[in-house]
Amino acid sequence: MSEYLYCGNLAFETDFVHAFTSDKEKIKFTKHDRSLLKNFIPHQGKLLSRDRLMNFVQDPDNDTYDRNIDYLVSRLRRKLGD
Repeated sequence: MSEYLYCGNLAFETDFVHAFTSDKEKIKFTKHDRSLLKNFIPHQGKLLSRDRLMNFVQDPDNDTYDRNIDYLVSRLRRKLGD
């Protein structure tokens, strides 16, 4: 049986692969979504700089550009809704 973390009307699997809405809609997260979510949880209510967010998703084999983080956060916000 999976464990869940609850935030608003969402139930997140603890590995952040999926979340479920109160209507049982399933939301799937990418590798970068999961990296952001795992790091947002311990920093709830704090403003995080773009550089810090980039460190969360940085891949040693790839450069992460500041515009990429804007896109990743925007995509995650669309998935999560208000």
